[in-house]
Amino acid sequence: MDVTQYCAVDPAELVGFFPDLAPFASRCRYTSCTHVCEEGCAVLEAVSAGSAAPSRQESYARLYRELKNRNPYP
Repeated sequence: MDVTQYCAVDPAELVGFFPDLAPFASRCRYTSCTHVCEEGCAVLEAVSAGSAAPSRQESYARLYRELKNRNPYP
């Protein structure tokens, strides 16, 4: 069962549920950054620099995609 279909979290607010990634998110080049694949993403740069755990960004990206692709009318 996909629990994201019952989740009321807006994908744009998801990074706030990742307190270890959120501080980096505020430094992204674009305010609409998804923190998944954008150039200038401070979250992805932090992962590359070893300041953030790759597994946490991968978990974030998986949940982001699930929330973004969910059916709003289950």
